[in-house]
Amino acid sequence: MGRAEDGKDLAGRYEAVRAVALADGQRAGLGAALLMSKGMAAWMRGWRACTPAPPGPVASAGPPAEVVGVLAIMALACAQDR
Repeated sequence: MGRAEDGKDLAGRYEAVRAVALADGQRAGLGAALLMSKGMAAWMRGWRACTPAPPGPVASAGPPAEVVGVLAIMALACAQDR
């Protein structure tokens, strides 16, 4: 994940915690408690540690079925010519 994306994600999460805290400070949760007791940097580290990394690119198990089919047809056509 790039730094810009990471910042947007953290900004959105911060605004969610802030909105809950402003609406009902008694039920703001652990995120707000961490933010208020340890500060913004600790809150950001906490979110990064608790959220899973985005999935990476999925590796292909092999060529697509269409490619295999075309190659098989070509091989059979060559074999019949002999």
